[in-house]
Amino acid sequence: MLSLVMLAWAGPTVLSRLASQLDDILCSLGDAEWEKIAFLLRRALRLTRNDQNGLPDLHVKGLPSGLSERTAVALSYRTDNNHRRCLFDRYCAHYSGRDRAVVEFSQEVAIRRAIAEPSEWDRCLAIIERGYSLGVSPPSIVFHPRRVQQSGTTLLPAEIARNVVAKADKYPADLVVAAEWSCRRALESLIEPVGTIAEREAWFNQ
Repeated sequence: MLSLVMLAWAGPTVLSRLASQLDDILCSLGDAEWEKIAFLLRRALRLTRNDQNGLPDLHVKGLPSGLSERTAVALSYRTDNNHRRCLFDRYCAHYSGRDRAVVEFSQEVAIRRAIAEPSEWDRCLAIIERGYSLGVSPPSIVFHPRRVQQSGTTLLPAEIARNVVAKADKYPADLVVAAEWSCRRALESLIEPVGTIAEREAWFNQ
C-alpha cells in the first residue's frame, strides 16, 4: 500500500530519489499483487490527471539504470507521453516476459510512436503480435472501426495494412478492421471517377 501511495502522490524529486527503494518493493510483489497495484494506480491517475498535467519534470536519464520494467511502468502512469517513451526506450525496449502491465505499456508506446513516425510500424506490429499471443491487446478505442472511419484517414500505411490483413489471425480484430479500411481507402484513391474519364474523353460532346 505504501508503494501505491508513493506512486500516486509523491512529487518528481521524491520519486527520482526513492526510485531504487520503490523498485525493491515492486519487485518483491507477487504477480497478482503487482497487477492489482498497476490497475489501481492506472485507474486512479486517469481519473485525476491527463497527459498535460502529469509529471513532465520526471528526469528519466537521472533515474538508476537498473530499474525493473515494473517500476518503469509504474512511473509511466505519472508522466506525459514523451517521458513514457523515454521510460520504454531505457527499461522496456527489449522486454520478452509475460507481465501484462509491461506488455500493455509497450503496446501503448509503440502505437503512439508508429502513428507519429510511420517508419516504426514494423516494430510496432511485432510488439502487438507478441502481446496478442499472450492474450494482451491494445485498448479497443485505438483501432475502433468508427474512430478510424470518422477520422477520414488511413491509420496504417498501405503496405503495413496489407501485411496485417495477410496475417489477420495474429492481430486483434480491431487492428485487422482498421487495416482493411486502410486497404480500401488506398484502392479507392487509385480509381478514377467515371465523371472525370467522361469529361476527359468527351463522351457526351456532340
